Amino acid sequence: MASQPGFFEVDDRLEALSAKGDALERLNVIVDFERFRPLIPAIPRQEGSKSSRPPYDLVFMFMVLILQANHSLSDERTEFLIKDRLSFMRFLGLGLSEPVPDANTIWMFSRSTGPFWRQTCLHLRERVRPCVRHIIDRHKARSRRDCAVCFVARART
Repeated sequence: MASQPGFFEVDDRLEALSAKGDALERLNVIVDFERFRPLIPAIPRQEGSKSSRPPYDLVFMFMVLILQANHSLSDERTEFLIKDRLSFMRFLGLGLSEPVPDANTIWMFSRSTGPFWRQTCLHLRERVRPCVRHIIDRHKARSRRDCAVCFVARART
């Protein structure tokens, strides 16, 4: 039977993930995602309902799309795994009680950034991945699989 988590249990679990070589943690160290902010197209908000929640940060949603592409996830699976995995939460800077974008929000963001996102995926495959591999080789990582960064562009209908 599961008991209530202790005060430091989540921190201990995250430390254990780091010790095992969390690739997302390394990606966060290598890439300054804030540099993408001026490149991400702003999504126009519909005026009207005052009760709608404020939009998620553009860089945060961009990082969600990177997770989704890196792990070849559907929108629904992305939502579930962000809620489920501590490594995903840490990559996105989320706490356990913070809201997670739902599948519709992820879909709308990827659709609204369509041309930008396709261009980004192409750039990541052609330029960033070889650079990351070079960095990994230089630092003599234990194995390529530990640090693999693979981006796959997916067609949306």
